[in-house]
Amino acid sequence: MTTPIQILHRRDTAANWASANPVLGASELGYETDTGRFKFGDGSTAWNALTYLEAGVGDVVGPATSTDNAIARFDAGTGKKIQNSLVTIDDSGSVNVPAGQDYKIDGQASKLTDDVAYYVNCDTGDDDNPGTVGSPFATIQHAIDVLPKNLGSYYASIILMDSVNYSEKVTIQGFYGGTVDVYAQNDIDDVVMTSGAEYFAFLVIRCTALIWIEWFTIGLTLGNAIGIVAQECDSLEFSDIAFSGPNGNTCKGIWLNRATAKIADCTDRAGYDPVHWGIDVSGGVAEWDNDEFGVIPTSGADGIILPWGGCIDADTVDGEHASAFADAAHTHSSVASIPLPASQGLSRATNGAAYTAPIETGTNHVCYVALDFDNATDEYACWVIPAPRDWNAGTVTFIVHWTSTGGSGTFCLAIKGGCLGDNVAIDTALGTAVAITDTFQNADRLHISPESDPMTFAGTPATAKWLVIEAMRDVSEDTLGQDARVIGLIMNYTRTAI
Repeated sequence: MTTPIQILHRRDTAANWASANPVLGASELGYETDTGRFKFGDGSTAWNALTYLEAGVGDVVGPATSTDNAIARFDAGTGKKIQNSLVTIDDSGSVNVPAGQDYKIDGQASKLTDDVAYYVNCDTGDDDNPGTVGSPFATIQHAIDVLPKNLGSYYASIILMDSVNYSEKVTIQGFYGGTVDVYAQNDIDDVVMTSGAEYFAFLVIRCTALIWIEWFTIGLTLGNAIGIVAQECDSLEFSDIAFSGPNGNTCKGIWLNRATAKIADCTDRAGYDPVHWGIDVSGGVAEWDNDEFGVIPTSGADGIILPWGGCIDADTVDGEHASAFADAAHTHSSVASIPLPASQGLSRATNGAAYTAPIETGTNHVCYVALDFDNATDEYACWVIPAPRDWNAGTVTFIVHWTSTGGSGTFCLAIKGGCLGDNVAIDTALGTAVAITDTFQNADRLHISPESDPMTFAGTPATAKWLVIEAMRDVSEDTLGQDARVIGLIMNYTRTAI
């Protein structure tokens, strides 16, 4: 009869093994009862110096040639063989995909590879649906969100199915390449989108793709609401949209802020109160094509307004409305401003104004930084900025924001500048300075100076160049008797259509 033999290996807790630190015999096994790990002895090395035996430890052999930092891909057949990859993760953690390669995040493609069309029905749809005509999405925003930002050269249609119950705030942001077109499936009156509790229906921001919104009705429900807000966009088209607002409202149909848009056949919604302002072109460019909205106001609406440098592209205005646009364009300001805060100023190595540490007020803890200009010596600071692309290359003016801890009399700052283009020496003389003199009022109060006389940049002023702006405290024209803290400058320039 065979008698079974039970073999028991040496065992103890990890702490006891480490404390005893014995030498195991050659091939003798030691087991940690609380961790499940084990070691084999070699007859001479103490426990603490031995390495644990771990499953899977060792070098993995991959393809003969591989890409540095490549993401490993396992062969589906064996689950063991490693294949090469062109996608890499560098030492900083950045994922790099070669140009021309497509990728997906959470199943979403990185770019469009063909035209697409998504249908939306706020009454019967569901955002878990595929967005087809028979199984539409419920919200416009979801249809926008499933699109990749890179549209390639393709066309994405967001088709609104008949309903008067659309009520959402839609953000269209960061698209480049092709076209996003949001429009009603049938007639302009069959789809009504209201702003509900939101202050705008559409926000279109930082897009270089063509964004086209057309062929439905936007009903604003809050005072001061805006139908379409467009900011920092190069290519927009708004057409065949009817707008309405609450009675006695100050609503706007379309607001362009640093955006260029073609606007055609936008009107007041029949049978409803109109929006108070049709188009607000604030630092943008509007092109009209046979448009009534904003040019021929109805029901007391004020039509177009052009504050803060809005521009009308007169070349696109048809003969019927040319005089209305000409009057509007010539009776509104075309001036824009660029802030030059002290935090972005550069102190000269030679007689430079002193940077302050962040200053915090005692009661309300308001924080700011400044450039301290000495009261006994002419001191300097400068700013270097790209010329704005909508600048008409003419003269500019300045306003100084400053403060002081005390003193009396006046503070004088002289400002001059130069325009540097390609292959122009950086060490170039700047132009003639203009002086700004402001009277001290009270310690630790914000002082806003009068606007300077026009200043001409040295060189050949033009867009796509760099502007160098130098400020000097002229103590010979200054009676303040204390250091002056310059919080920043405002540069005002005249815009041209972009």
